[in-house]
Amino acid sequence: MTTPTAPDHFHAPAYWSRNAIMPGIVAIAPMLPGTLAFGMAFGALCAQKNFTLTEVQVMMAFVYGGLSQFVAVSS
Repeated sequence: MTTPTAPDHFHAPAYWSRNAIMPGIVAIAPMLPGTLAFGMAFGALCAQKNFTLTEVQVMMAFVYGGLSQFVAVSS
């Protein structure tokens, strides 16, 4: 059995730049209206069911399933 060795190449540390981030923002922009509408509808349903803000945030963090969130809150 051989012992692992250190890699022979090293990468420069990652850094943020506006020129690198802007193409990603432009690429995701068409999805934002649908995401906003979904979030508003889900928030309205949770408000009707008297969920607290913390409960809604936990559900949004752990249940990433689209309509399964609505089914869970509705039942």
